[in-house]
Amino acid sequence: MSKVSYLNQGSLLADDRSLFGEVRHQAGWLIVLGVALVVIGVVAINHSFSSTLVTMVFLGWMVIAAGVAQIVQAFRSGKIGLFLLHVLVGILYGVVGFEMVANPGISAVSFTLLIASIFMISGIFRVCAAIALRGPGSGWLAFNGVITFLLGLVVHNQWPVSGAWLIGTFLGIDFVMSGVHLFTLGVGARTLIPKTA
Repeated sequence: MSKVSYLNQGSLLADDRSLFGEVRHQAGWLIVLGVALVVIGVVAINHSFSSTLVTMVFLGWMVIAAGVAQIVQAFRSGKIGLFLLHVLVGILYGVVGFEMVANPGISAVSFTLLIASIFMISGIFRVCAAIALRGPGSGWLAFNGVITFLLGLVVHNQWPVSGAWLIGTFLGIDFVMSGVHLFTLGVGARTLIPKTA
């Protein structure tokens, strides 16, 4: 039988009280983290070139780490074919990751062209899906597709210059949106959940 959150009189069960109490207890941290993410996001947007380069270097190190993991996995595999496959993939990851770390600007320009292409293709698919579905919300899906396609087209038309700002700007926007979410969650937890919970 599934646990019911509320009794007939609207009182919370004991488990729910402890959960809501914990959320309310953490509300201050959610607010602080939300504000910090908004500030970091605004800085990333205002310094989009620097944040783009930092992001590419970070991604490069992550790719290098994935290459090392592939090579470690090669020694754990029992068959020579799997061993060679893991070693080759690990070397490829390592070379690509090293290139990203050594030349983050060039990597960002290449990555930006890929992002622009993905946006345009995704936009076309969304418009086609909206036409094929013709149901509730298909107008919004088509609108989303058109906007996504146009965004990709703008990025593509400004390429390679867009490679200097796109990734850092997107990262900053993501930080701002995540920060706003955490801030509102913390404020909501503080104001909506009673102290006795």
